[in-house]
Amino acid sequence: METSRGERIETPIVVNAAGLWSPIVAGLAGVELPIVVGRHPVFVVERDAGFGAPHPVFLDLAGGSYVRPESGGLTLTGSLTEDETRHPMDPEMLGADVGLEEATDVLERTGRALPRLAEARYRRGWVGAFDITPDWMPILDESPLRGFWIAAGMSGHGFKLAPAIGEMMADLIAGRTPAVSPEPFRLARFARSAAGGTFVASYLR
Repeated sequence: METSRGERIETPIVVNAAGLWSPIVAGLAGVELPIVVGRHPVFVVERDAGFGAPHPVFLDLAGGSYVRPESGGLTLTGSLTEDETRHPMDPEMLGADVGLEEATDVLERTGRALPRLAEARYRRGWVGAFDITPDWMPILDESPLRGFWIAAGMSGHGFKLAPAIGEMMADLIAGRTPAVSPEPFRLARFARSAAGGTFVASYLR
């Protein structure tokens, strides 16, 4: 492996856990990943001083929104009704500003799910993104290039799955049997059949 500074690092193992950039990194090694980088705008509101204790993280599947409390009295929210695969984007656009007009519908749904948030003050929005596989399940496997491992395609679930994924990858690389079967996460599953998962099903698994 050669770094951007021209340094060469010789290693028998490389783990591609580059998130949105994982298909690009894989391409450097001649490996193709069936991953789409899908645009997912995220919005932040400020809870009023009388809100009380922070609310839990939750998904409102019926209403089509989710919320996550942040420090400083802030809440992060976004939509569950968009199919991000229909909105591919360049990962370099990550973090670009999003205007209030795009947030309005999501904020209305969030306010219905948690009425106390209906009066929250809008602070900002930005472009987030998911690294999405055809079945919305991650790829946790060694690639066809021996020693080049893939931990990518989290499809929006990375912050929840990261601890378990770290354990599974460590077991696989060390030749141990993981506590959970790795078969559903093999890269070869996409060659065996046409994946038919949908973005809605991904939130119900």
